[in-house]
Amino acid sequence: MKLLIKKIVIFCIVLATLLILAYKGITTDFFLTQLYDDKIWVHRVNSIDKLQEVNTTFFGVELDIVFGSTLGNFNVNHPPATSIGLSLLEYLKSNKQRDLNFWLDFKNLSPENAVPSLKRLEFLCTELIIPKKQFIIETTQPELLKLFANSGFQTSYYLHWPGLYQLTEEDLNKTISQIKARIFPELTYISSSYHDFEIMQEHFPDQEKLLWLTENETKFSSKIQEHLYRLKIINDPTVKVLLVQIKTEAPNR
Repeated sequence: MKLLIKKIVIFCIVLATLLILAYKGITTDFFLTQLYDDKIWVHRVNSIDKLQEVNTTFFGVELDIVFGSTLGNFNVNHPPATSIGLSLLEYLKSNKQRDLNFWLDFKNLSPENAVPSLKRLEFLCTELIIPKKQFIIETTQPELLKLFANSGFQTSYYLHWPGLYQLTEEDLNKTISQIKARIFPELTYISSSYHDFEIMQEHFPDQEKLLWLTENETKFSSKIQEHLYRLKIINDPTVKVLLVQIKTEAPNR
C-alpha cells in the first residue's frame, strides 16, 4: 500500500511539472529561449554595462552605431538619445566572449561615409581579431551594403519603418516592388518587425530573415496565440535571428 501511494505521489509530481512546463511554454517565451538560443539575440545593447549583463547568456547582440566622418570612428548610440561618448572600439574591447555576434544597426550610412566606415570596421576586426562573419551590417540603403558584403561582412537590408504591415495594399505592393529591385545576390538578410513575418514569407520566401520585437509588443490579445505565433516564426528555417528586449540593470538607451 505504501509503495502504491509513493508511486502515485511521484506520478502527480511528474505530471504537475510537465503541466507547468507546458503552460510556461505556451504563455511565455520559455521555449524560445531554451530551444532556439542561437536565434534569440538581445535588442539595443548600447552600453558596456548592458553588454556585460547579457554577453555570457546570449548568442548575439544588436547595437546602434553612428559614424563620425570628422574623427573617422563609430559612436555607439541610438539618435536622438544623447551620446555617452562610447566608441565602438571601446565597446568591442570590453567584450571577453570571443564567439559573440554583433548586429550593427548603422544609423547614418551614406555614399559619403561608406568607404571610410568600411575601412574602420575592417581595422577593428584586424585590431581586435574578430572575424568579419560575426558582424551583421544593417541599413535602409542596400546598394551601400555591397561594399561590406564584398569585404566579407554579413549584411541586412532594413525593409521599412514603422513596418510593412502598416501600409495600405496599394502602398505595400509599390514598396515590395521597390524592395525586390534593390535586393542583390550577395545580400545576407532582410530585416523588419516580427509583425511583417507573413508578408516577408509571401514576397521573399527564400530570403534569410532577421526579425525583432520590442518589450511588451504583441500581435495577438491571447497569450497562448501570441507565443505559438512566436514559436512558428522562430521555427522557420529562413528566420536566423529574433531580437528581443531583455530587462537588465543597465538602462535601455
